[in-house]
Order: sequence, then C-alpha cells, then structure tokens
Amino acid sequence: MSTIVHFLERAGVVRDGRVIEPELYAVFSRCLERNLKCGLSHHTLSALWSDAQEKRPTVPYPLKVALGVSARVEEVNVASARWYASRKLDGIRCLIFVGGDDAAVAVSRTGRQLAGAAGVTRSVAGDLCASPPFAALASRDRLVIDGELCVIEEHGDGTFMEDYNATASAAKSKRVSDDLVYFPFDLLTYTEFCDWMHGTRLFSERAAVLDKAVAWCLEHRPDTPLRRLPQQRLRSAGELVSLHAHALEQGWEGLMLRRDEPYEARRSSAIRKIKEWQDAEYVVQDIECRTMSLMVDGVIVEEHALSNIIISHKGNRVSVGSGFTSAQRLHYAAHPDQLIGRMVTVTYFEESTSQLGGHL
Repeated sequence: MSTIVHFLERAGVVRDGRVIEPELYAVFSRCLERNLKCGLSHHTLSALWSDAQEKRPTVPYPLKVALGVSARVEEVNVASARWYASRKLDGIRCLIFVGGDDAAVAVSRTGRQLAGAAGVTRSVAGDLCASPPFAALASRDRLVIDGELCVIEEHGDGTFMEDYNATASAAKSKRVSDDLVYFPFDLLTYTEFCDWMHGTRLFSERAAVLDKAVAWCLEHRPDTPLRRLPQQRLRSAGELVSLHAHALEQGWEGLMLRRDEPYEARRSSAIRKIKEWQDAEYVVQDIECRTMSLMVDGVIVEEHALSNIIISHKGNRVSVGSGFTSAQRLHYAAHPDQLIGRMVTVTYFEESTSQLGGHL
C-alpha cells in the first residue's frame, strides 16, 4: 500500500494525504477495481522513478503558470509593496524545463511543445548550465525557466523591435529556427514550480540568480540566443510614470510589473500588465515614401523606403509609421500595390476624453 501511495504522490495525484487530481485518481482506482494484472510490483514502480527518470525535464500536466491582470498606471500603488518593472515583449511565452545533462524541452504556456524552438532551447540550456549561478541551483533540482521567445530586428543603438508574426511562424514550425532569441524573466526549481503553494523564494531572489546567470552567458558565450530583460525596482509612483512614458515613446508593447512575492501558478494581481494600446483593422488608403536610414544586413544604409501608411479613423486621415521592419519598408516602397487597399491591424494608444468632451 505504501508503494502505491508513494507512486501517486510522485505522479502529482496525491499530496499530504489529499487527492489533488481527482480525475487521475479515479482512473487509477478504476484500473485497480478491474483486478488488472500487469505486474505492478515494487520493483516496477520503483523503476519508474529511477535517478535517470528524476533528472529528465518533465512537464507537469496540467500545466499551470503565473499570469497577470491588466492595469492602468494610476491603479498601481507602488508604495504598498516592492515592485519590479520590465518591458512587455510582443513574443510567445515559453517555459523551458531543464533536466540533467543539459536536457531541456520548451513549451508554450498551455503546454504545447514548440518544435521550432528546439535549437534555441538546447543553446539556452547549455549556456545557462555552464554558468556558476545556474549550475549551483541545478545541482539540487531540475529547473524551470520562464520567458519570452522573440524574433527581433536590432537597430544598432541597443534598441530593437519585435516581429510577432515571424516569432509565431518560427516557434510553431516543424523546422528548427535560428532566428529566435530568448528573454528569460523568472527561474524556479522544479519543486517550487510544482509545489508553489508550499512557498517559494521571492521574485527578487529568483531574478537575482537569473540575472547573474544571463550576464555570465553574455560575457562567456557571445553567440548565445539569450537576451537580458532588466527588472527595474520601482521606488516611487513618479518612476513608474516616467518609465511608462518611455515605453510609449519607444513603441513598446507595454510594461510588466511584478510584486516581490513568492511564485503563484495562477492569475494574480501580483503581476500587472500595463498595456494601453488598442488594436483595430483598417484599409490602407495610401502610402508615403521617403529616403530613410535603415539597418540592412547589419549595416545602416540610406534607401528609398515606406515611411508610413494612410488610413481613415473616424473620418479622419491618419498617418501610421511604426510597426514595419526594414525589409518590409523596402519591399512595399517597390510594390505599393501589395499594400494599398489591403486590410491591416493597427495598434494605437487608447483614446481619452477631454474636459470639453472631445477625444484626445
């Protein structure tokens, strides 16, 4: 009997004498009630959890991850707790489960394996496992890295723009992509991830280890697909307002705020998404082109390119210039017919109403 209980506990069906996965428990019970004879001896059950098995990068089912809630800047009381802010990336959420011998598997937040990310997954796991901060943690348990997969266009001045469509295509492709980079923002042990209700390290503690590991990789593994995602400690409401203004100016997807608390694998107000941009579809009425400085094959060149498109918003002629890669700007300047008259999705700042009743 103790062997069966141990088996159910290791399978995540039972915890502390309580059934936490009733559906799986019911299936197991039905198998026993049918008096099936399949050789479930102590040796067989024990073999399922050999040292080699325990070191495999196992994805728990069902997969439960930390999720945030949408918020506006004025709704966040920075003085009420210790908050950390980072750029909200327009990519695909990706969790990398790392086992022994640098073995790793990447899945989306719903548990779907990302075949196209196999290459970046192997590189990330290998690079991080070579770093002393990560290796010290990995010596005690399997690890779970939470982050964002992106295809980015770097501008040469330290800034970059994400290409979500390219990211989705690369990550979900059956072919391994070399275009993906990975921005990790959290690092947990497998025990913390699965048994988070029993307590974990604070976010600041987890982020500190991760930041040191990523910094080591960027210094010693220059070809790593890892990218650093700075976590800025907010000390006042003014800092949040300034950072939010910077995000808008740079055209970021938004901001992510994380309260310095233990990990919670559920939707929680401890994570706030500040994204005041709205999406809408428009027909391209016209385009405008001019000579622009663009990054092409790692070199800044002056080229005749698409500068902006013209759409009609509530009867007004509106110019939209952001959101295009250098390649797209060159292509559409040469082939305007492929853009004019087509439907596009435009992301714009949320409208507000002035004291006079108009829209700002």
